[in-house]
Amino acid sequence: MIQDTKKSRTGQTRWKPFGKSQQSLAAAAMVMMLRAAYDATQDARFLRLQRAAVDWFLGANDLCVPLYDFHTEGCADGLMAGDVNGNQDAESTVSFLLGLLSVLEGRNIPDRIHAPERSLPSAPFLDAITTESAGPDEIP
Repeated sequence: MIQDTKKSRTGQTRWKPFGKSQQSLAAAAMVMMLRAAYDATQDARFLRLQRAAVDWFLGANDLCVPLYDFHTEGCADGLMAGDVNGNQDAESTVSFLLGLLSVLEGRNIPDRIHAPERSLPSAPFLDAITTESAGPDEIP
């Protein structure tokens, strides 16, 4: 599922009649699986991959379009071939929020993860969410 550090982290190979799709539920499952992998191994690379998997919701996906909408506070159900599924069902929003919570819990893990040589990739949307001083008007 993880083809590179930026895209194609999730996916059902077929979702008729739309063809290939990527769904929020699968992305959230990936986020939580990567956290479980870190918990089992203490390998910091799983936390970096987990952060990248949450970034899928924020636009680091095959269409480069965020699924989470900061204005409605809802999350699209997924990506279809060439477009975002505009539905914002509760399970998609809950999936995003659980994934985000899992990453935020990981921010308290010891410094070896946050050391400069092992720093997490930049994610302006997630950084804005996790900065205490950022209000709704300050999110880029």
